[in-house]
Amino acid sequence: MKKHLLIFIFSLGYFLSFSQNAPTVYVDIQAPLPVCNPGESTTLQADYLQTYATNTNNYDVTSIPYAPQFPFIGGTLLNVEIDDIWSPIVDLPFPFCFYGQNYTKLLVGANGVLSFNIAGVVPGGTETPLVPGDCEWSYSGTIPSTTFPIKNAIYGVYQDIHPGLITNPAVQNINYYVTGTYPNRAFVLNTSEIPQYSCNTSVGLQTYQIILYETTNTIDVLVNKRTACTSWNGGRGVIGLMNQAGTLAAVPPNRNTGTWSAFNEAWRFTPSSAGGSNVTLEWFQGATSLGSTNPITVSPTTSTTYTAVATYTRCDGSLIQIQDDITVAPEPNLPTLDPQDITLCTSSPGPYTFNINQNAYMVNGYATPGDFVFRYYVDSSGAPGALIPNGTLNAYTPASSTYPQTIWVEVEEQGTVTGTGCINLRSFQLNVTAGPSGSFSYASSSYCESITTPVAVTLSGLTSG
Repeated sequence: MKKHLLIFIFSLGYFLSFSQNAPTVYVDIQAPLPVCNPGESTTLQADYLQTYATNTNNYDVTSIPYAPQFPFIGGTLLNVEIDDIWSPIVDLPFPFCFYGQNYTKLLVGANGVLSFNIAGVVPGGTETPLVPGDCEWSYSGTIPSTTFPIKNAIYGVYQDIHPGLITNPAVQNINYYVTGTYPNRAFVLNTSEIPQYSCNTSVGLQTYQIILYETTNTIDVLVNKRTACTSWNGGRGVIGLMNQAGTLAAVPPNRNTGTWSAFNEAWRFTPSSAGGSNVTLEWFQGATSLGSTNPITVSPTTSTTYTAVATYTRCDGSLIQIQDDITVAPEPNLPTLDPQDITLCTSSPGPYTFNINQNAYMVNGYATPGDFVFRYYVDSSGAPGALIPNGTLNAYTPASSTYPQTIWVEVEEQGTVTGTGCINLRSFQLNVTAGPSGSFSYASSSYCESITTPVAVTLSGLTSG
């Protein structure tokens, strides 16, 4: 039996769920093979999401399927209808690690960019909320660059768009929302159907999305459509990340500063394994630690609950713990009868022959006796020894002349009676005893049926049997 600590279900206007591709942290103990007999071993395997620290300032950039899991509209509208302006400060509901630094606030620019570089909040911050013209539109170089106009930022897609030209604000807007549940929330920033500056709608409306994932610090950039306005600012656009100093960047292939176009593509930026793992796994039985080996071997004698705990360390030092429990118990004995002891009464010398085949007796009453397989073994120091061939069961002559002696029966379930495939061991005894003997006599020399009074009987030489 399993019990998960966390279930992630959420909604935004309608039901949404994280797809398998979403970088959500979890622990899942796989169902183990059954423990057929008390004290036997089985293996527990816990699956969990491996994540890495951002302190090495490296990100892996991968192309992922374009399959939007979050809508592009429906969130909180940002006050960026003025061209080239930064939004008010947006508070993140979870700390986010970006290039080794921990952030809880950000700004959204009117030109398809998100920045943590807030003046007066972040040391060395340069971007000021709600100042027209402060979200720079003009740039020419590629990233990384120490002279790039906006740093400590996520570009998705950074180009000179003009929210002031929208005509249908219900669909055309820049919005954000937070969805999901701790510790797998996501901050979703949408740029929806915004015209280009200068070209306006002549090159099409621009739509893209930036997603920040809690705990994993993974970033997704989805581009529904991006077309270059080549008559303005060289038609430049860029997708990527860059640190505060402008010395490190992560950019998808062919998506650095340029006049490229993109439709229905998605990119994922994941902290690189070079940063080292920031997650540990530990097993517990109750409050007792069983160590961090995974998979782990356990040998329960009774019903026992085991817990796998994954601990994720954020870049601010805080911890996130997720656990999964599983209860493992020895399976009930297979539903077959125990074999019976066999005693041979004889006064003759050995060797002796027995019919030890008890298969029919052990499955008596079951509709599908073929679901069970029986194997017989001689005894070897209190445990099964050599296999007794099936062809000798009905006329088995033990090699040993010492009695009593033990015969072991291995019962294996191969059908659907229990569905476990378990094996049980049963045993019975073989014994040999002579028939009873002795003599008796009467006190008088004769006995007639006319004598009606009891006559004493003398017994002698009695043996059991």
